[in-house]
Amino acid sequence: MSLLARIRRPVILPLAAFCLLAGCSGEPQDAKENDNEIDQTVVAQGEGESKETNSEAFLQASKAPTHFTEIQNTPAGPLSGVPFLEQVEANQQELDQFPPLSETASPEELEAYWNKLVSLYSESYPDPGNLLIQNSYGDPNSTDSRFQLKENYNVEILLDASGSMAGKIGGQTKMDIAKNAIREFIGSLPEEAKVGLRVYGHKGSNQPKDKDLSCSSSELMISFEATNRSELDTSLGQFQATGWTPIAKALEDAANDLSAFDEKQNTNVIILVSDGVETCGGDPVAVAKKLKDSTGNPFVHVIGFDVDQAGQQQLKQVAQALDGLYSNVNNPVQLEEQFNQTRQNAKRWADHLISSNQEAFDIKKKNYDDLNAWRFQNNDLNEREAANLREAIGYLKKSNILSLDQQLALEKKVFDRQRIIIEEANTLWNDLIQKNSQNYLKIIDDNAKKFKENTTY
Repeated sequence: MSLLARIRRPVILPLAAFCLLAGCSGEPQDAKENDNEIDQTVVAQGEGESKETNSEAFLQASKAPTHFTEIQNTPAGPLSGVPFLEQVEANQQELDQFPPLSETASPEELEAYWNKLVSLYSESYPDPGNLLIQNSYGDPNSTDSRFQLKENYNVEILLDASGSMAGKIGGQTKMDIAKNAIREFIGSLPEEAKVGLRVYGHKGSNQPKDKDLSCSSSELMISFEATNRSELDTSLGQFQATGWTPIAKALEDAANDLSAFDEKQNTNVIILVSDGVETCGGDPVAVAKKLKDSTGNPFVHVIGFDVDQAGQQQLKQVAQALDGLYSNVNNPVQLEEQFNQTRQNAKRWADHLISSNQEAFDIKKKNYDDLNAWRFQNNDLNEREAANLREAIGYLKKSNILSLDQQLALEKKVFDRQRIIIEEANTLWNDLIQKNSQNYLKIIDDNAKKFKENTTY
């Protein structure tokens, strides 16, 4: 039985009974009238089937994850990030599409409603492991060459200039917001650091006739020279958001850009900013895997800027393929915060005369503070998600889409999901806190051994 088998269907009388009720006499005119009525009934039936088909399509959603590690990898829902009561109209518009559920609906049918609700309201839970990745820059005992402080520090920004970047957030286009963040970021880098800005998809338009031109466009607007602030505004003014999204090509070109900076003497960083998926037929994940083994061996930070669920999924995969970092941002402040992380790392590179033990202690303390902040943030996200789900379920009940028993069953699922997130997140937090302390003690112990080996009395 289909998901909506118990939803009310139009009643259609058999032809013979219809003729008896209508008094069929065999006259041509009567037959014509009956034919018209039968045709109308068939049309009504077809409309009902179309609505049912649309409802079933609407309810299609991936199975809601049941473990926190899976929940972290789930893209944020379109109605997440804002309390239910602050966007009531948008919530009601989406929830009104839910078809009424029969009181005798099966557990599988109720589960479909749950999966759909989670896909709408699931929050974007950050990975605390990313915090330890971020704070690994400059670790005097890091075994990952990408994080070691070397003679040179090079940053390449890959900026999406597709037409969707012309969309607005708070009255500003996403492109203008990104340019402001880049301008602030480059202007505050140490003068010895080198920076490159590569823009992709900036030629032609996002119309089919210009696809080939746009998909072939990837241009280094600012070359890798010691930061030249005077030319920055001119370079940023040479392009606008217009075309398609050739992410794979931009990554390939970035690999060539950084091939001149061998990892033995260079700390290389790529910041990829995009608001959507690859639209030019390339495979950015496959290219990312090749980039990982390139000469420059860069650390890659992928920033999804006001990106939909499909975009989040692909951009996360790009970051994972590079053992890099993915961040999801939705406003100017969040975007600047992500650039600020790389700015701090550059400053650390410029000030790397701090002793090994002090540096290790600073990293340990920052890890501890950031993990605690993550724990509080995670709890806040969990509370908002649970509150939004309860509000949505309550609205469905008031709209007679759910029965009281179905409302209670779904609210039980909200409680169970909230509990799982709390328990498994706390376990993860404890493990990372212990790992942080163990790493610090090992560094102190190793430094003591090195001191003893190199000291004579």
